[in-house]
Amino acid sequence: MKSHILKHAYGIPGFDEKNTQKQMLGDRLRLKQFKNALEQRVKPGDTVIDLGAGWGVLSIYAAQAGAKKVYAIEAHPKNIRKAKELVAKRKLSAKIEFIEGFSLDLNDSALPKVDLIVSETLNHSGLSEGIAHYLYDASGKWLKKGGRLMPIEVSVITARANIPPIELGIGISNCFPLHAKPEWLLEDPKTVETRTMGSPCHWAEVFGHTLTVDELRGHLVWFRAKLSDTVFIENKPGSKYTSWGQIYNKTTDEIFQDLRGGMSFNGIQI
Repeated sequence: MKSHILKHAYGIPGFDEKNTQKQMLGDRLRLKQFKNALEQRVKPGDTVIDLGAGWGVLSIYAAQAGAKKVYAIEAHPKNIRKAKELVAKRKLSAKIEFIEGFSLDLNDSALPKVDLIVSETLNHSGLSEGIAHYLYDASGKWLKKGGRLMPIEVSVITARANIPPIELGIGISNCFPLHAKPEWLLEDPKTVETRTMGSPCHWAEVFGHTLTVDELRGHLVWFRAKLSDTVFIENKPGSKYTSWGQIYNKTTDEIFQDLRGGMSFNGIQI
């Protein structure tokens, strides 16, 4: 039941689409920051798990940084086939082993204990794809005592915003992803939650944070992830382009404007 909800609540099956993977691979800032962090945090001879490996880029970076063995967990067979091609081209097939499946479905004995678990299952608002629970579950099953997680922590940040109607368009949801400009903010951003990865996280709580949907009306939401002591990645308004935007939570008036235009909406909570 847990893994079924986590798999489908945010359309995770779409991550096997070629265009989705290409978009993420085209995000130079994202790749640069994760590569830099892995070079800092992987020690020679380490064993590593790449959780939600996609086309295997973080697995490749970990192996190149000195990992002895990388276990790449990926749910989609199409992604694994492509990842194996990329790994083979770099002559790293002996170091990187692919495990097909969803990490929550794998038991303790599926993998050995490792030194580092890395995951990039972040979305526009940081926690809403379930990264906190994925890493909590995986660390309990496969992380050595004294082992490390990446990201180290993820912060959720919000600010009230005035979004030009032409940027919103007509949506079918009260949550709308976009790339906002800093001048649209009506107040200084505030951090509403900072969650340490690996800390206890109940599966039913992984999609939300401390603010309710009503409290988020008219707010932009984004994240800042600490990958190492010196490497961070943040998708704040006006930052260098990443494959993430921010999430804007429409006001009641904006939602009803959509309804008056003949549209319906789903009350999807981020």
